[in-house]
Amino acid sequence: MDFVRSFSGSPFGDYATETLTKFTPVQRHVAQYLVRVYTLLGATIIASAAGAVFHLYTNAGGLMSIVAGLVTMFWLMSTNPQHTAKRTKLLLAFGALMGISIGPLVEYALDVDQFIVLQALFGAAAVFACFTGAALTSDNRLTMFAVSFISTFFPYLTLFTVFSLFFRTAAYEVFYLYGGLVCFSLYVAVNTQVMIARANAGTRDEVGDALTLFMDFFRLFTR
Repeated sequence: MDFVRSFSGSPFGDYATETLTKFTPVQRHVAQYLVRVYTLLGATIIASAAGAVFHLYTNAGGLMSIVAGLVTMFWLMSTNPQHTAKRTKLLLAFGALMGISIGPLVEYALDVDQFIVLQALFGAAAVFACFTGAALTSDNRLTMFAVSFISTFFPYLTLFTVFSLFFRTAAYEVFYLYGGLVCFSLYVAVNTQVMIARANAGTRDEVGDALTLFMDFFRLFTR
């Protein structure tokens, strides 16, 4: 999975340069595929929102929900891609568990200001939509810029994360928040471009692509 590879070594795993720089118009059959992917993405986001609401009433979010989410994710990854119905159920379950897991964060934000969650939701949706639209309509210069920026910036973000374990400053908080926001926003463009290139090449996994895009959206929202 793309989002899993992003946490191990290179932020792009085995993305090939040819795939990242290739730009072709979105064909009709690819557009139909994208509709299915984004439908699954929307359903997963709704499941996640339901999970967060579930925590508000039951206080279920915590370590157990995080572990359950990880187990569900790896179960989905290990399931044969041809078993679409089963993987779709696992994807929705994963979304719900992720929503439950961030329930405490959502609850804290609501206690501070009831509009913070809505601002985060609409802000993440706006950024996601803009960078997705850019990836769908621009030439490969956008992708090359995104790849160059993330390849350079991601190691520093990781280094600052380790540094924060020992020293925390106001400057670091600003850098980590907004730097991470920019980095993960560009991930949306790159992952969208890769998804389209794979679909054009005949490699399609709508559940896997929806999972990747959901993780992009999730990271934007939690920022």
